[in-house]
Amino acid sequence: MIYIALGGSKLSFQELNQISTNNFIYKCGVAIAITPLIYGAHRCINWYLGEEAEEMIEFAMKEGRSGTEPLSPG
Repeated sequence: MIYIALGGSKLSFQELNQISTNNFIYKCGVAIAITPLIYGAHRCINWYLGEEAEEMIEFAMKEGRSGTEPLSPG
């Protein structure tokens, strides 16, 4: 689309519209297809880190830490 904005195109509006629609459908399909993979990877990471990491997350949530405050040693 930047090419079209800067220098014009030899494609008709109908062709550009068709290309844009196909790209949108393709991107939505890929997003839907990889969503389970992302959730699976998240589950594997949580499994690998174990219960201690889960406890640390819960503790941080209870303390109200936003991630911007420095943690004190110890």
